[in-house]
Amino acid sequence: MRLARRASLVVVLLVLASVGIAWAEWVLWRYEIITLGTSPGIPSSAAWAIDDTADTQASCDGLLAKAVAKSATEPDVQKVFPAGVIYQRNNIVRARNYTCLPDNIDPRVPKASGR
Repeated sequence: MRLARRASLVVVLLVLASVGIAWAEWVLWRYEIITLGTSPGIPSSAAWAIDDTADTQASCDGLLAKAVAKSATEPDVQKVFPAGVIYQRNNIVRARNYTCLPDNIDPRVPKASGR
């Protein structure tokens, strides 16, 4: 009897805990490349980062548009694209690109060679 109560309590706690967890299905990724003017075209650094999450691809696309619009207001913006911006300051060129991917795809992980 006592074991049955504990098992019931554990089940109730697990159900309550799962209700509070939000599962994102789409991830807004930001990819930044920095190049020095002394070596144009050769990245001095590049990094992926998660910018936001969304429940649907359409919501993620909306977040992407907002992120690009916000980036476009930064100083020294040279060019604005649908998914990113390029800006330059003090001989340093930065490119920032956004992309929405399903949550099971991590762009930082190399793809299998398929051999």
